[in-house]
Amino acid sequence: MELDFAVNKLFIDPIVLPVNVPGAQTQPGYILEALRQIKILNDPAPMTTVGLSNVSQGTTERSLINRVFLSMAISAGLDSGIVDVFDDKLMDIVATTEMLLNKQIYLDSFLKAYRPL
Repeated sequence: MELDFAVNKLFIDPIVLPVNVPGAQTQPGYILEALRQIKILNDPAPMTTVGLSNVSQGTTERSLINRVFLSMAISAGLDSGIVDVFDDKLMDIVATTEMLLNKQIYLDSFLKAYRPL
């Protein structure tokens, strides 16, 4: 702020560890709480981002873990993520989560709004 850098252009990445690393299974919960606290403790709040695939690295159910964690992170205030935009189910979850959080207007074709033209 002293250097006139807009805080809302700052991205904080609370590094996500794989859930299968010994002792790291509790870490996603801490990440979700950190996302909430970043938004509460700062005004204006900086943006947040995560490398989504980190949470599932080396697991057998990568897509499922990524999808569920992304929905939880968006609910906790996540602004952006490094994700596989070609994973249609993941993108459907993003669209649905944002709609249920009232970040997008509901209409019967709300999923089509996330699809490329």
